[in-house]
Amino acid sequence: MAITRNTRDLYRMTPAKWAGVALLALYFIAGAAGHFLYTDDLAAIVPPWMPYPRETVLATGALEIVFAALLFVAKARPRIALWISVYCLAVLPALFHTLSNNIPLFGQPVLPAVLYGGIALQPGLIALALWAANGKSHLVRYGLSGLCRG
Repeated sequence: MAITRNTRDLYRMTPAKWAGVALLALYFIAGAAGHFLYTDDLAAIVPPWMPYPRETVLATGALEIVFAALLFVAKARPRIALWISVYCLAVLPALFHTLSNNIPLFGQPVLPAVLYGGIALQPGLIALALWAANGKSHLVRYGLSGLCRG
């Protein structure tokens, strides 16, 4: 059975979805600023198995700017939602590494509650990206509709 797309609805955006896209874009712009302003502090939380921690932080900062910009490109928006979802999952090892090794940020110890909050935030960001940027349409297209019921 061929999977077809209703392209008319694929790019339709309600005011609520625009608000979600704007919130995501602001989140990623703020995150990118942090990556560039506090590169050395964020490099400390990169797990040791990742090569080039400083360059990783700078590259992910640039990636966050790209995400924020492409959220406003209609034809790219659904695909970017999937890449944002993958990115949010890729951030988890750094959060777990920081939590398990008590790595200080900005010279101060980080409360475990803050790190648990960051871990809990990732599924919310994924859900927001898939909903606001119409990423569910691509999940259906690639046969992953079971991940996004309702």
